[in-house]
Amino acid sequence: MPPCQPQVLYQAHRICIAQCKCCHRISLYYANLLAGFSPQDFDNFCHNVQNTDFDEFGMLFPEGEKNIVLQTCHRDIQFTFIRHEYEQLRQALAETQVLLQVQQVLDPNK
Repeated sequence: MPPCQPQVLYQAHRICIAQCKCCHRISLYYANLLAGFSPQDFDNFCHNVQNTDFDEFGMLFPEGEKNIVLQTCHRDIQFTFIRHEYEQLRQALAETQVLLQVQQVLDPNK
């Protein structure tokens, strides 16, 4: 199997989202964490993030700042974000989903 050939879909702040040109897996790189998703799992993750309200689900962490904990498709891996990081992530995921939808329209075989 050839090594992945990532194509960057989004990059700003401390977030990079890329998709392999061969296997189509999507990587979410945040700070020093990297999580991989199948296209369907990524879509589910995006949907969950877009529908999770920080004010409703955020919790106070020991350092005194409110964080939100997000589950991934990997049972033992969660992300935590403070409010401005969470808003940046939501924006990144929304923009990436639009780009993926446009790519799907232009090349339905992807």
